[in-house]
Amino acid sequence: RKPYKSLYLRNEKNISQLIKEQINLAKKHGIYGFGINYYWFSGKTFDSEPIDLFLGDNDIDYPFFLILNNDVKLLDDDEHKKAIIIEQEYKKDDITILINKIRKYLIHENYIKINGKPILAIYDPLIIHNIKECLSNFRQIANERGIGELFLLGTLYNDNNLHCRELFDACFECPPKNLNLNKFQNNKYNYYYQGLIYNEDNNYVEKNNNYILFRGLMLEYNNSSIKKNNPVIFDEYSPEKLY
Repeated sequence: RKPYKSLYLRNEKNISQLIKEQINLAKKHGIYGFGINYYWFSGKTFDSEPIDLFLGDNDIDYPFFLILNNDVKLLDDDEHKKAIIIEQEYKKDDITILINKIRKYLIHENYIKINGKPILAIYDPLIIHNIKECLSNFRQIANERGIGELFLLGTLYNDNNLHCRELFDACFECPPKNLNLNKFQNNKYNYYYQGLIYNEDNNYVEKNNNYILFRGLMLEYNNSSIKKNNPVIFDEYSPEKLY
């Protein structure tokens, strides 16, 4: 699957032009930078073309950081019965190769840092069986490669997610992962859109129980393209409801 390429072909515009349009929209609405998914599975990289443009295209001048999308790719339909497309491993040698691969991004002048530390986010820390060793290796190898200390972010699923609270520098919400979908009854998978609401005096960065939480919200969501039997669809989204 090449989701980026299919997206750009569908819009009949090249990748560079679409990114520039997205940056212009972000600037108009006061968005500081982008967190960009980086797909890497034990030496295999997918869809890195858009990220490379942030380094190689002089007209794309905008802050960004990487989110390691380590989600195991599954096919969920009658034909494949949730067959694994590609599996992820977290061996130290693999992490060394990964850090070497992404070093050019982490040291770029537009790469987003917190307290001077490059941000590196992990999409699904719960599926990493050796998470403590894995994060320790990330920090050690980054230092050895001259990158310096990392600011590690992990997705927060709920308040009991000790992986984030104890092992990461901070947590971030990634809806709908941090929403309790079990509260919907009768096995209905077609939910109505609800934005996450904040009081005007709330900060988007909060400190809860001695850990930092970056708040998040989502726009429309539909995973029916990869979840054939039980897709999750948030219906009736609109820009007006978001505002």
